[in-house]
Amino acid sequence: MTLNIPIITGPGIDQWNSWLEPYRKLTWFEAPFYFVETCFYRIILDKTEFFANKYDPFATQKKKDIEDNYEQFINLLEVLDKSIAEECSDKAVIRSLLSMALWGNKSDLSQLHLSKTNRDNLSNDFLIIDDTEPVSDILFKGIRRLDIILDNSGMELFADLLLVAVLIERNLVDHAVLHAKAYPTFVSDATYTDIEVLLNALKLHGNKALFNISTMINEFISSGKIFVKDDDFWNAPLHYYQFPKKLNNYLKDSDLIIFKGDANYRRLFGDREIPYNRGVANFTNYLPARSVAIRILKSELMFGMDKEQITDLFKSDKDWLVNGKYGIIQSVSGYNI
Repeated sequence: MTLNIPIITGPGIDQWNSWLEPYRKLTWFEAPFYFVETCFYRIILDKTEFFANKYDPFATQKKKDIEDNYEQFINLLEVLDKSIAEECSDKAVIRSLLSMALWGNKSDLSQLHLSKTNRDNLSNDFLIIDDTEPVSDILFKGIRRLDIILDNSGMELFADLLLVAVLIERNLVDHAVLHAKAYPTFVSDATYTDIEVLLNALKLHGNKALFNISTMINEFISSGKIFVKDDDFWNAPLHYYQFPKKLNNYLKDSDLIIFKGDANYRRLFGDREIPYNRGVANFTNYLPARSVAIRILKSELMFGMDKEQITDLFKSDKDWLVNGKYGIIQSVSGYNI
């Protein structure tokens, strides 16, 4: 089956069809992988008439994901409260928040075998690249603006919201920009609506801690301390060295950009097969500001490792690149971090 399928509804119809044009005679197995993934989900929106009725075809799964994770939301708040009580320093709290943001990325409704997480996952024993300390140092000193390129809704989104809310509350970040998908894709990727749905669910659950964190985050959104910005580019079948000029200029004003999750990591490097020990800055010097990737490994793409570590991992776990067991907190820009 070839890609000779027109995009017929919604924003950017002509652009999407022009992106498809070079690949129309190729099969789904011959065209670039990331390209066909994004096209597949864009076609789902066409077929379900999303742009006419605005009904998210993945809404039922997302709703169930929230309902299944209430206990884990409460657990994360308990872990954070314990960290604050035991380690009064901002640095320790930042480390806990980054760890939560990482392991929240295990939740992924497009890969159901990796969709569950729990408080045991907060162990950093499987963190194979760990730039937690330099990232913590940056946040500890305080920054004006933090940008997060979001990945999944549900559990991961909760951890991301918790990260920015606590950093703002402790005066370590003046304001945060959350970059969401403009419309649904990859089943659980976060949109503006997903943020609203999650916060409302937390508010109505009946647990005081969930009510309080929802209230705080909503207040930060109302005051502009947290700004949710969606953009069609995050849904495009393009990589990040193809940032449109307007978006690139906007990101230049960030003090730190966090790229969440596997697909964002792939888009940083063009989804190319490159030796795992190649340095990241060779491929990401186009980034407009200091950047870090926070990701659970779910695809065969990895950079910045030494050969001995690579050999040891293949010996101990042949599926380490794809089984959702290992994570990274990794500087991915040419800027000092």
